[in-house]
Amino acid sequence: MISGALGAIVTGSSPLLSALTAHILIADDEMTAKKSVSILTGIAGVVLISVSRQPWTAGGLTEFFGVILLILGATASAIGNVVVATEKKNVHPLVLNASQMFLGGLSLFIISLIFEGTPRFNYSLSFYAALLWLATISAVAFTIWFWLIKRPGVKVSELNLWKFTIPVCGALLSWALLPDESPELLSVIGMVFVASAIIVYNIGAKNNFAKI
Repeated sequence: MISGALGAIVTGSSPLLSALTAHILIADDEMTAKKSVSILTGIAGVVLISVSRQPWTAGGLTEFFGVILLILGATASAIGNVVVATEKKNVHPLVLNASQMFLGGLSLFIISLIFEGTPRFNYSLSFYAALLWLATISAVAFTIWFWLIKRPGVKVSELNLWKFTIPVCGALLSWALLPDESPELLSVIGMVFVASAIIVYNIGAKNNFAKI
């Protein structure tokens, strides 16, 4: 429904939604001036990286609907992070991750049957190897994420700042692995913005990760 650049921008703005949600729902996770500046700087970096990698395309009402869906998804994720953070002792990260991946995967599979029809399974071995690899990476990454959220002293808004490194890693891997991808000025400037956002926030801040 939307271009890759716009999708990356909206998704990359999720730390802002997470910080706002935590500010509203968690008493000790306030939206400070330093945090606000860091988040806005990180979003600026994501915008620069995304725009440099794929031209902007206009999609009218369809694109607007796609943006709304992404925002709703990011909001649901932010609320989920808050719930995990406030219920630290009630749910094990492995159980939580297995449950959310199973329910999410099952829902998507049912929806795909409606819109895409019966799936085909005559793919190459490399396809299934890549599928297994990506599934493993997702499972491990989400488990670590939930484990970090549940640690004492770790705040939802602070942890979500590190999501700004996702487009940076994506761009770096593209340059390293894809022959037709190369560094561009906007991408490099965007990475500087992202790095600055994380550094600015952590300068002088208490290192909560020392407790992990």
